[in-house]
This record gives sequence, C-alpha cells and structure tokens, in this order.
Amino acid sequence: MKKLSRNSVEDIIRFATAKEIDNVVGVMVRLSLEELAELKALTWLGRDMDNPKHWEALVIEASYKLDSETARFLADDPNLALNLRRGIDALETAGRL
Repeated sequence: MKKLSRNSVEDIIRFATAKEIDNVVGVMVRLSLEELAELKALTWLGRDMDNPKHWEALVIEASYKLDSETARFLADDPNLALNLRRGIDALETAGRL
C-alpha cells in the first residue's frame, strides 16, 4: 500500500469488529481518493483471495469504481474486518507490505 496507512486499516478493522459503523465511515470519509481506492482493493483482495502480484492493477480498477457511496457500501459489509485482515495477510505474505 502506497497511500493507505496500516494504522487506518487497523482502526477500520477495530471499529468494524465492534460494529461501530459510524466510526468506520468516519475514518473512510477522511481518506483521500487514492487511500480509499487502496482500501477498496484491499477488501477485494481479502474477499476474493486474489493473488496480490496484480495489486497495482487492482487499485487502478478500484479507483475507477469509486463513487459517493463507496464508504457507506464498504462500511455496511458484515465481512469488512475479515476481508481487510485477509487482504493485509495476503500482501504481507507476498512481501508487498
């Protein structure tokens, strides 16, 4: 991850695990578009268990699919924390984090 900080991801995971959706959205709306695209790509990576060797392409695809509802859509995902943890693990395992 180039723009998105590990601390921001950990905050989102903590709030999502506690079902504090307003706090999840609060963190997300303060992210830049580049950070939000990386967050969305990270959730896809964790959800689909894709190979992280195409991380940059996944971030580019996510950036094209951002809209005004992205933060709320991600926050409403009941598997957000799990997907983010899996995404982080996949990037770490691949040596990309």
